[in-house]
Amino acid sequence: MKVNSTVWATLRQLGRVPTPKGVSSREIVRRAIEFDDPPRIPYYFLYHPSAGDMIIVGPTESASGFSGAARGLAIGETYVDSWGVRWETTGHYWDHAIEHPLADLDRLEHYEPPDLMSSFERVRPLLPLASWGKKYVVGHNPVQMYETMRSLMGFEALMMAPYDQPEGLLALLELLTRKTLEVIRTYGETRRIHALSTPEDWGLQTSLQMKIDLFREYYKPFYRRIVEACHQYGMHFLWHNCGYIVDMFPDMIDLGVDVVQLDQPRLMGHELLTQQLGGRICMWNTVDIQWSTRESVSVEDLRQEAAAMVRAYDVQGHRGGFIAKHYPQPWDIGLAPEHQRAIYEAFLENGCGQDGLPSSGRCVSILATVLEGLGRSVPGAEATAHGAYVERSATQPAVRALRPLRLPSEPRRFPARSSWHRRRPSWCCRGRRAGCRCPRSPGSCCA
Repeated sequence: MKVNSTVWATLRQLGRVPTPKGVSSREIVRRAIEFDDPPRIPYYFLYHPSAGDMIIVGPTESASGFSGAARGLAIGETYVDSWGVRWETTGHYWDHAIEHPLADLDRLEHYEPPDLMSSFERVRPLLPLASWGKKYVVGHNPVQMYETMRSLMGFEALMMAPYDQPEGLLALLELLTRKTLEVIRTYGETRRIHALSTPEDWGLQTSLQMKIDLFREYYKPFYRRIVEACHQYGMHFLWHNCGYIVDMFPDMIDLGVDVVQLDQPRLMGHELLTQQLGGRICMWNTVDIQWSTRESVSVEDLRQEAAAMVRAYDVQGHRGGFIAKHYPQPWDIGLAPEHQRAIYEAFLENGCGQDGLPSSGRCVSILATVLEGLGRSVPGAEATAHGAYVERSATQPAVRALRPLRLPSEPRRFPARSSWHRRRPSWCCRGRRAGCRCPRSPGSCCA
């Protein structure tokens, strides 16, 4: 099995990272999201090093257009994805949509959306490993409603739809919302996935892509159904949303969005973000990708920026509300490995740190055992599209002999006893799900 660098880095993240005694990575992330006084700032770094309190899983075959390069296509070559959108290969992570099957929404009546979750079964065996690592597990949303609408219709047609195709627009929103609810149900029923993450960018450099009134009239009711479905399964809703989106913040708060992930926090300003979101929505932010890749920005500048972010977000004052990360496709923005390492070290020095080092080597060995059981093998880090971003110790073999590893086949069930009533585990759904076997609250479910 040939694994590209992103997959390899994600697998390495299964290793445990240092946490305070008696507190898991999963608990640290939950407490940061819910403003419940985490013992340190949680973090997610995909490269240099591959370490974090979180791991992202999802279908192995993306239904969206990226990337032609991963398919072995040359720049300029085209292909059609499972949505029926034709893309032109750019050589980067994101390709360019050139043919849109639903520019005319009258075609929606005969349109068949793809099956998005069939390939999820291939990564399901990773969930027990994530439980072993006590990770906070994030399920990627392959529907990506607004991004997919832009690909299916084209930007201009989508912007005009509220005026010339309003009924078709609502029908498409209904279709994609139902597909998203199917994803949420699949993730929720695993009882091992703690959040849904959806990448849907609504901002431009200076404003939203449309008037906020149109968002409220057409889109907000459908997002509300999605967010509420996540909460019914005891999952958080994480929204990657780039651009200048300040006008959306009151609506995101009203919807119950738990986390907003921003790659351009300087675009709006750290102080403004704190004023608008502090104590209301947790931020999962990178050091600004437009600023950090400038030639004039030094390693020391990056360190100072990370420290400034932690100060501005007032993590202690708000009892949480921030998760650190850096951009997961660093080659696309030209973020050098030494800059990635500097960002990681700076965040560890300013609230993320804990004594010890990530135990990714042990994780690789465990992963080798699991994949061997599936009839596969774990490759080295060579010959990948972006191999320079894959880290592996020179002394760490790709596959190490390991005694058989016993993994849990299902979530742990706690016996009914008095200690349960005194200290409810952090992952208890508090009676919000049907069909639960939880002894504390019959009729509810714990995940």
